Amino acid sequence: MRPRHRRSSRKGGPLDDEGDSHAHGGSQAVCVRTCDGGFFPLNFSAHSASDEELTELCKALCPNAEVRLYSRNPARDISTALAADGTAYSDLPMR
Repeated sequence: MRPRHRRSSRKGGPLDDEGDSHAHGGSQAVCVRTCDGGFFPLNFSAHSASDEELTELCKALCPNAEVRLYSRNPARDISTALAADGTAYSDLPMR
């Protein structure tokens, strides 16, 4: 899971080629419960451990729920987080 670098708006949000804000991931690994979107950061950088190691840590810390690993810029909102396959946190069905 590697961050993508994008241009930023004056408000500090990421911009795509058309100038719209969008999810872009980042250096902070985040464990997300897929049932409700609850999340917490992992104390490891998305760059210092493999995706497999981070996913296993996420599962171990939240054993009774389905979880998924995302990455985000720690200075940005969780809505900018991306999974390794490019799925945006904002695309999760929130209950």
